[in-house]
Amino acid sequence: MPKIAHSSPTPRPATNKKMKQLKLDIVDNQVSQVLPYTKIPNNIYVDFPQPKPTAKIDWSDCNCSGQKHCCLNGCELHEVDIECHIKAHGGVDCGNQKLQRRQFAKTAVKPAGLKGNGLFALEDIKPNALINEYVGEIISEATCEARLTKKHFYALKLANNKFIDSSMFGNETRFINHSCEPNAEGRYVVVGDVKRVAIFSTQYIKKGEEITFDYNYEDWGQVPSKCYCGCKSCTGFMDKNYDPSAAEVK
Repeated sequence: MPKIAHSSPTPRPATNKKMKQLKLDIVDNQVSQVLPYTKIPNNIYVDFPQPKPTAKIDWSDCNCSGQKHCCLNGCELHEVDIECHIKAHGGVDCGNQKLQRRQFAKTAVKPAGLKGNGLFALEDIKPNALINEYVGEIISEATCEARLTKKHFYALKLANNKFIDSSMFGNETRFINHSCEPNAEGRYVVVGDVKRVAIFSTQYIKKGEEITFDYNYEDWGQVPSKCYCGCKSCTGFMDKNYDPSAAEVK
């Protein structure tokens, strides 16, 4: 099981450097995007208690006091991917509450050739812009391993012993395809004391362009998955460490 190095969201993180980019560890038996699913706005906690409404924590308000708009370029919380509390001094004018206020980019699911469906931008998206939140069922490692017996299953690792499974419940982000040269990335974003996953653009994305990220893929089956991103640097497989002479390709 791959692990992501990440400290607990409860203590206030140091604010002198940006939180490292989240590597999306995808475990897959056989990815399929044509299966029916139920669209949900927030994560469903299957193996863990549903978090209570976030109370205002001492460190969930930044030091941008006196400013009508939270200065994102200097906000100490924004620099480490922590959102200001919804009742922070900035109120609706705070620019560091986009995940809580669901201020997402306009996107749509459309056919993406050999990749099946994909997520496309319906507007120009600036670099480092919030695209959407990656949601699904929050399951344990044991449940994740049990669900691997299903033909169509994939999950994203959220934390130690926690995975986000968007196979049956999710939103448009479940259709984001892998690319060896992605234009978006996943990041941990802390809201109150809850860690969530948000998709951000890493470069300017033009209207009509497909949104992609690097799955940091690990196939738990015997056969690797082929990559159809078509990029110049594409290895031909989602698992970049795969040796094509070692196994059959699906």
